Amino acid sequence: MNPDEQALEARFREAFDLKSNQVLTLNKPSTNPDKNKPWVRFSVSLGNRGRLTNGENPTQLQLGGVYLQVFVPKSLGSNGGDALIEKFDKLFTDWRSADGALQIGNMDRNYSENPDSYQHTIRFAFSSQRPRG
Repeated sequence: MNPDEQALEARFREAFDLKSNQVLTLNKPSTNPDKNKPWVRFSVSLGNRGRLTNGENPTQLQLGGVYLQVFVPKSLGSNGGDALIEKFDKLFTDWRSADGALQIGNMDRNYSENPDSYQHTIRFAFSSQRPRG
């Protein structure tokens, strides 16, 4: 896992109790969430990467996205996941890593409906500039 993925996942884990909030993450053992309660899927997607500087230890630009999909049972109504979405929004909007290399902007949000649930997909684009190490 690269430093950006590690930083983003650590920030998420600090804020979300993975056991009580029904959180699924990529590359982890799969579980079957209780479909009668809201549940979330967290992921980090690395995008384009390129060299910004030359030399012995060049700086790399990494682009990507942080995603949270919130699934809300229809019995709770489409607003049932709003508290989770708000928490995720506050966690990542305009956040910068402690070393200053990784930064995140504003949230994009999409909504869809599945046969048994409402799905809210939240995305934050990120960029980082780190020495290649």
